[in-house]
Amino acid sequence: MINNFSRARDGNTQLTPNFRVSEFASRCGADKILIDERLPQVLQTIRNLLGDRPLVINSGFRTAEHNRNISTAAEDAEMPDNDKADAETENNPPAAPNPPADPPQPSEDFVMERELFASRALMSGDDVKAVQVALSRHELHVGSDLAQGIYGARTALAVRHFQARKGLIVDGIVGKFTATALGLTWESD
Repeated sequence: MINNFSRARDGNTQLTPNFRVSEFASRCGADKILIDERLPQVLQTIRNLLGDRPLVINSGFRTAEHNRNISTAAEDAEMPDNDKADAETENNPPAAPNPPADPPQPSEDFVMERELFASRALMSGDDVKAVQVALSRHELHVGSDLAQGIYGARTALAVRHFQARKGLIVDGIVGKFTATALGLTWESD
């Protein structure tokens, strides 16, 4: 469900412990702010995983006017204007939207054996790389997570977008159903 807010009327309204409505406003200055009801909680979850490091929203709702004026408009047209956010942490700016030319490839006989999720102790390994490569095949890029080989906030957000597209439970966890939808082999039970 999409919630409709006014920057002037609702800008200081707290959506979660760390995010206010005004943080989701378009940079073009429009009063209208549309926010998918799930997005603030997803960002709060990521913020909680970061501990004391703040998560700064660079953009949330983007108006059609704003999208026409930025270079990533073609990428933004793929998803509704209110179903994404661009955020960064201190000393960790957003990565370029395109994946590396040659992402690392897991072996062809690779089999997923564990669920993957964002946690304080970042997960890594061939299974993480396999998920990241599969996400990039679906044009969902994980930025610096791929180069570092970690299941971080960017990978979790890409997984959530993938799950939403496929009608799966949107939880950011790569389990049997998400792995299979990504085209990965899951270890038999």
